[in-house]
Amino acid sequence: NGFNITNKVENTKTDVIVVEEGAQLTIEGEGNITAVSGNDGYAVIAEGTVIINGGTFQAGHDAAGKTNAVVYARGNGKVTVNGGEFPNEYNSTFVLNKKDADRATTVIEVAGGRFYNFNPANNAAEGANTNFLKEGYVSLLEDGNVYVVVSGANVTTVDEFKAAAANAELDYIVVGADLDFGTSTAEITTDKIVLGNGHKIQA
Repeated sequence: NGFNITNKVENTKTDVIVVEEGAQLTIEGEGNITAVSGNDGYAVIAEGTVIINGGTFQAGHDAAGKTNAVVYARGNGKVTVNGGEFPNEYNSTFVLNKKDADRATTVIEVAGGRFYNFNPANNAAEGANTNFLKEGYVSLLEDGNVYVVVSGANVTTVDEFKAAAANAELDYIVVGADLDFGTSTAEITTDKIVLGNGHKIQA
């Protein structure tokens, strides 16, 4: 309902919400979850299961003035992002992040949302080219620095294009290479085809 959840600057730990192992939290609505600066400054820490369907999430700076993750998975934490806004006011490289020692036991899947200066399909949170997207979703660049996650498929071959075109559940087909159909055809169930980096479709 547009209300705010934040925390007090004098707290030893400045995380807003910590979901402990064995617990599950679903976040819905249009409100704001904002961490103040001072120590950890995470908006959400997941040791259990966190499902984000809406809301606006912002992190604070740590004690050294460096940026923090907005949503942080550790232990056996599982995070599913289906929606929400991630303004990334401090231009953090780690909007979504896993604790390094827990990469094998944590899960972050993105199936929606709007991310500023952070591409959930290609970032450095867990090393170069980290991809947090759930299968069947793509990240589209909008307005210069905003990445919007929608259902779709990235394709680089004619066969991949045909398979995606036949899938009525996909909203977008993102073409990542020149495609030459020759004499073959494809029945397309979407009106949203994105040609990246000047690629072309020809027959």
